[in-house]
Amino acid sequence: MTGPISFGSSVAVENNTHQPELAHDEKVVALMNVTEVRVFPVKKEDDKLKAFATITLDSCFVIRDLKVIHGNSGLFIAMPSRKKKDGTYADIAHPLNRETREMIEQAVFDEYRRQVDGDIPEARVIGAKSSLHPALEADPEDYFTGESNA
Repeated sequence: MTGPISFGSSVAVENNTHQPELAHDEKVVALMNVTEVRVFPVKKEDDKLKAFATITLDSCFVIRDLKVIHGNSGLFIAMPSRKKKDGTYADIAHPLNRETREMIEQAVFDEYRRQVDGDIPEARVIGAKSSLHPALEADPEDYFTGESNA
């Protein structure tokens, strides 16, 4: 790392090198890729929850607990969230722009369809494989429901 980043400034990052600070009205464009997708279909046929998913960004950052859900207008991806005291849910992590959301959705939907169709029984590794939590490898449903011992 070339130096500290102030939380009040916007910095574009490309190839692990920091770029000059942007003007107030300039946008930061994410230059990252989904490098691994793991989808864990849920067995219940009547449930709206169809699968859990884990993605890896740039072979170095993992986001777990994405959900493939069948809603009124078809499948959609729900980002990881937590229940707040008032009973509503708040996203823990989510894309900041339409392009990034579409990139993540496409990668998860592609892998979900491959898993459901039975084409590939393993995770689809797009880039270098990342290591996942041992409990996720053992039993993903237990991991996501908090029943894991690891």
